[in-house]
Amino acid sequence: MKRIGWVIGIMAALVPFSAVFAIAQPDVITVNSVDCYEGVVQPADELCVALYTVTYTTPPTETATQAFIGRFLRNGIETNSVALYTYAGSLATTTPPYKGYGIGVFSFYWTAAEAASGFTPSCSGVVCQVVLQGNPTVFTGTIPTAKFSSIVWHDSKAGLNINVALMAAELQTNWSRNDIELLTVQSNQSVLTQAGQDYFTNAIPGLSQMIPSLFSDQLSSVALTEISLTPTVANTYENLYVGTALESGWNSLGSLFGVNSLTARVMLALVLMMAGMVGMTILTKRADFGVFIGFGVLPVLLTIIGLLPMAAAAVIILVSVIGIVFVKLYGR
Repeated sequence: MKRIGWVIGIMAALVPFSAVFAIAQPDVITVNSVDCYEGVVQPADELCVALYTVTYTTPPTETATQAFIGRFLRNGIETNSVALYTYAGSLATTTPPYKGYGIGVFSFYWTAAEAASGFTPSCSGVVCQVVLQGNPTVFTGTIPTAKFSSIVWHDSKAGLNINVALMAAELQTNWSRNDIELLTVQSNQSVLTQAGQDYFTNAIPGLSQMIPSLFSDQLSSVALTEISLTPTVANTYENLYVGTALESGWNSLGSLFGVNSLTARVMLALVLMMAGMVGMTILTKRADFGVFIGFGVLPVLLTIIGLLPMAAAAVIILVSVIGIVFVKLYGR
């Protein structure tokens, strides 16, 4: 008899131990609304956003992430599923959204390729349902379930930002938590607070890319206009002596200093002007004469290299001559 007892004891020790959760049925479990949008990140992709309510008088030990699953069914076949998101900031107190319970949001996303392979934008000709149910690994017996079929379809993402803002306002009102503010106004526009961004970017992954206008730290793209600048005038002066006898000389001068012919001509004009000013100053012992000579010589040089119209050069030279005569006659 003792041997049989030993055998039974050994067999019992070898049987794997399985933990059994004793989670209660929720007081309320509903899917309040579902909106689906097309082209949120790329053409022909799909996003469905659901608003849910799961309440307990006494919240269980398990979080909503552990205990509940959102599923999307097409003709009874699951095409997507997601665990509810438990907002980290909700764990501070025992009031909603404590552990993810109360009112909240979950979502499904399909890339364009995924949507094309088994998901039609309007579910035309098939029955589509969003199901919120308990996790079968957590609940024993009856699994709490809520089904929703009145899905609102949108052929673009227009209105997604308004819908998210309305849901944020509804959650904020329902939670009635002074320590959690999800929505604020910035520059006369409703935007998500940091808490709102933390919640909704987890409940709707990729949301900041879908509707950046709802984020206070959004990156704004700057529209750039390309302006084509054509150096017509510079090209005209640069090519002024092309095809003439002076072309080779100007090009050689530019090559000597490693510049183009136009720059070489300007450099030569400045050198000659300075030489004229210094030479006249030395000869006349008058610095003012040197200045007038500089103003008289410079216009001629600029006209030669094509940087000054001849009429303007003539006026400058005339003024310079009058100045020299005036200084010569009345200067001391």
